[in-house]
Amino acid sequence: MYRLMPTQFVVDYFRSVLLKTFNKAQLKLTNYSVYNKPKYTSVIIFSEQRRTFSVSTFLTSKLFTEHENDFAFQVMKKISLPRLENFQLKSPNEAISSLEKFNGHLNQEWRSKTASEIIQCFIDCLDYCVNNNITVADPRFDKLVDGLVDHVEHINDEELSQLLQCLTKYPSTDSHKSHNFHDIWSALDDLCCWKLPTWTLEKMFHFAELWYNLRLARPSDFVFEMIDKLIRKVDKLTKEELIIAFFYLKVNKRRQLPFELRDALDRYCEQMTIDEMALCATTFNFCKTSTKSSVFCSELIQRLKQEAKTVNDATVKSICQLLRLSSTPTLSEKFTDLLDVLTEEVDRLSNLSCLHIALLGTNLQLLHEKSVSKVSRKLVKDFGDVDKIRLKDIERLLLVLTTFELHPKTEPDVFKAAYDEIHQERRLTEIIRHPKCLPCILHYLSIKGIYSYELMNRILDPDFIIETFGKSPKSIPRELFCLDPSIEIECPDYKGHRLSKEVRRKVTKWNTEYTPSVGQTKKPTAADLLAIDVTETVSKIVIHKSHYFINHILPHFSRSDIIICKNIRREEFIKIEGFENYTLGDIMYPPKRDDCRWYAICVIGRNSTIRDTTKVLGLMNMKRRQLEKIGYIPVIVLWNEYRHLSDQEKLDYILNKIC
Repeated sequence: MYRLMPTQFVVDYFRSVLLKTFNKAQLKLTNYSVYNKPKYTSVIIFSEQRRTFSVSTFLTSKLFTEHENDFAFQVMKKISLPRLENFQLKSPNEAISSLEKFNGHLNQEWRSKTASEIIQCFIDCLDYCVNNNITVADPRFDKLVDGLVDHVEHINDEELSQLLQCLTKYPSTDSHKSHNFHDIWSALDDLCCWKLPTWTLEKMFHFAELWYNLRLARPSDFVFEMIDKLIRKVDKLTKEELIIAFFYLKVNKRRQLPFELRDALDRYCEQMTIDEMALCATTFNFCKTSTKSSVFCSELIQRLKQEAKTVNDATVKSICQLLRLSSTPTLSEKFTDLLDVLTEEVDRLSNLSCLHIALLGTNLQLLHEKSVSKVSRKLVKDFGDVDKIRLKDIERLLLVLTTFELHPKTEPDVFKAAYDEIHQERRLTEIIRHPKCLPCILHYLSIKGIYSYELMNRILDPDFIIETFGKSPKSIPRELFCLDPSIEIECPDYKGHRLSKEVRRKVTKWNTEYTPSVGQTKKPTAADLLAIDVTETVSKIVIHKSHYFINHILPHFSRSDIIICKNIRREEFIKIEGFENYTLGDIMYPPKRDDCRWYAICVIGRNSTIRDTTKVLGLMNMKRRQLEKIGYIPVIVLWNEYRHLSDQEKLDYILNKIC
């Protein structure tokens, strides 16, 4: 019945451990000296400068306030369900106007009182506590709380509602684990769990709303068990009850979205308002679960197109986020039509909603240049305002632009503005709080050939990597790993931290795909079959098997390439030699011979091209650029140009690119 609070010693101990851990990570970003000759890029050079970072305190407040739950709650409140009007908060029996009266009222033997008297005391003390900012964590409430815990099983439904409503009006405590407050709500939570089997849906929803108003819907066992009860009877739920189930599933945050609720949406989606559909979408987004229903996706697209001019900003954000998460090739045409409509609304929407509009086509490699350009022009104006644009937003925008190799005309230039912004001290707090964001930004800038020596030195420091990602090389993200080989190729004068040879070998092992071959035990994918077909065609061209070599020439790209060498004097392909000493993780430079040309044949599959075009994605352009820098002539074989050709046409296709 009664949950014990952790001792103050345990609380203080864990707090000190967390602070020590944080300070280590903070120092890795703030205490490094800058190079004597700082240079931030080897391909595109912006103004050089010498700077150091220092911070004295860490701001614990949120940099970006999340309003999703409050918006969803307002949508849920509009649902017409029977309300328990007789459960309204009562007035106090006596007014407490002085400190003496307040202390005397609480300093009684409440364990000998009835449950009704205890609850009435909470109501009587409410106004005085509000006026004097006294929380229930105050030690003067100890005796009253002890009495409440002793008599909690005698509280009826009306009194329980009275007490929960009263607690929402008391000044907030520091935490839901605060002294007294934890004892109060945990005892009442147990009481709600005991009463749950006998409650109607209307009464369950009434008390769940009170727990949400207390900001305790997440730790509450009652809300968790209520969700289980709703899932068990999902076939009998009305549209309104289903929407409420989706809302509490999101705010409780303690289980994944069950398939029963997902399937039930198809029955009611046509009857829902667009805001109610957005509420359900927020639950999918939070659980990182895509909707498998083409019916629900199509209804979302159609409704958003129809109501685009008047739809709520949070609704646009939630729907676009879910559509991206659930995107399938069959939706590509509908996405294009939707983006045509949403582009006209960019000016009135928030920066976050506009960002999700720009991101909508990325999973399908679907480029909608007009919307991306318009969003870029809007967002770049606010890069310098930490309240309007998060570092994460800059990272996501760079993802879109570098994926599609776009460089829209913005004022200021979007890439230079992003580069300058990550070096500003106003972004230091975000970098410390979200250290995984910075490697992604630096990686996307490197795709454009833009490098920051200063920041790369910091994130490639072994201590920083261990503090942020852990000791295992497997946990190092691809974005951070890609920077290391790129530095070797494009930043020859870089003298800062690098990954060790052993770490790079292990990370390469986790990030590269096997080279497909005929007769492999694993069932080949479409990309594997394409690579095998190109390899067979190349073998016919060079004649002998020793005249071509397949390996990961650039270790930071997952797919291997086919290497051939042509003697330009004899006009023939020769045996591949000179790669024997390279190991996994090395950049394989071709042997330098004046009479030879080295070709790297890159097989570009469906997922590496912009949809319905022959343009490769930005990462493949980076690969082409780096292959040229290390001495190869890149030969790009596009899947949509190659696969429909006859055998002889395939030979001619590759020969025309080589000769």
